[in-house]
Amino acid sequence: MLRFLILCFIFLVANIAAADEVVLDDRYNGETVQCLEGDNVKIKLPIRPNVGLTWRLVNLNKTYVNEVQQPKIVEDKVLDINRFEKINKTYSQVFDLKSLAKGAIKVELFYERESPVKIEPPIRKYQIILEIK
Repeated sequence: MLRFLILCFIFLVANIAAADEVVLDDRYNGETVQCLEGDNVKIKLPIRPNVGLTWRLVNLNKTYVNEVQQPKIVEDKVLDINRFEKINKTYSQVFDLKSLAKGAIKVELFYERESPVKIEPPIRKYQIILEIK
């Protein structure tokens, strides 16, 4: 009986950890993307933090998708072929989302200046239709 309970526990943990991760970048702008309910969705977009521009999530229906954590800025890995050339560092802003329920929703992000009052239109827009199966 104990062996059966242990096997059931392992099966349950394996199924919880089996949620897939869907990684999206600039190439998916304007596209329809499919994922499964419970999948983790990462959106990774280029950013220039030294000029005060950032991506902001503007349309997110929390019935279908939830933001797992605050967006983070990561340094992109660049292969240094010639060590004598100066390489400009590039950065990306990463949004971690979790799909919660089946349906289709629009996820929209604006690339704009960090400011409490939004008076200018965004410099760029990123939009996907997320179909959760």
